[in-house]
Amino acid sequence: MVTPMQKGTQIICGVAAVTLVLVLATTVLLLMSEALPVSIDELSNNPSEYHLKRVTVSGTVSKLGLVSGPYFMLDEKIWVCYVKEDLTFIDISTIKNGDYVTVTGKFRAPDELRAESITKA
Repeated sequence: MVTPMQKGTQIICGVAAVTLVLVLATTVLLLMSEALPVSIDELSNNPSEYHLKRVTVSGTVSKLGLVSGPYFMLDEKIWVCYVKEDLTFIDISTIKNGDYVTVTGKFRAPDELRAESITKA
């Protein structure tokens, strides 16, 4: 037999579980939200508009292997960091200076894109 106290506890636990699932689902949806397709010129000219937003850009790689750290430039305007937010490296072994690539990631004004993915276009 379930006492009124146990029944109340079961209801509270059920509500808490549903709330937790909704919060987690919302967080996942926000993290997996569509990246905004944007040009490098648009990012360069309006960096504050895209600060901390997920974007997708395409451009020509330069300065790969020529600067300190896990960075290269796109179209000589945007720095791309190829270390993900979870601190794992993106494999860029097939990418070289002069390649045209598409990068998706979180933009940080004024000129850094933290890559989530990099593909040759």
